[in-house]
Amino acid sequence: MNEPQVALGKRIRNLRDGMGFTQDRLAEMAGISLKHLGELERGRGNPTLSSLKGLSDALDVSLVELFSYDHEQLSEEQIREQAVQAIKDAPGRECRTFYRVLRALTK
Repeated sequence: MNEPQVALGKRIRNLRDGMGFTQDRLAEMAGISLKHLGELERGRGNPTLSSLKGLSDALDVSLVELFSYDHEQLSEEQIREQAVQAIKDAPGRECRTFYRVLRALTK
């Protein structure tokens, strides 16, 4: 399978799940067939620019954000390591901002 297509499919599915949409609902909102959406989410479909635009509009993300899936390919351990390293490398003021954001997210 084509790795970028699989990653894009996972991204679409994660965004859809995050919005609480069923495949039926997203396909309808994006103006694409349910079959096409299913193929895209499984990494087997070849999206057109029109279908990508419909999906990005329905998911309320830009086309650039739709393709922002690098972080979704990381393991939890890799995410933790990168987060810790980012905090370690941050200047004092940014470190405090990281802390406030993390505290707000975990409350």
